[in-house]
Amino acid sequence: MQKRYPIFLNLSDKQVLIAGGGSACLEKLMGLSEIPCQIQIVSPEISPAVHEFISGKPNIHVILRTLEETDLEGKDLI
Repeated sequence: MQKRYPIFLNLSDKQVLIAGGGSACLEKLMGLSEIPCQIQIVSPEISPAVHEFISGKPNIHVILRTLEETDLEGKDLI
């Protein structure tokens, strides 16, 4: 069994990047949903579940394309 290290971060008013739009993205979004941060998802496509989850959330922005190095600029958490 792989051991994991728990970590607590203050992400209020931070810039967060999620690469990919599948089930792992949805899991991360659920963990970030109560935090007042700006979230950017970069992925060639997003799952219907992710699309439904982000509907009506103005702090979450989607870019439908592959990740580029410039996407990392200015992000506090990737």
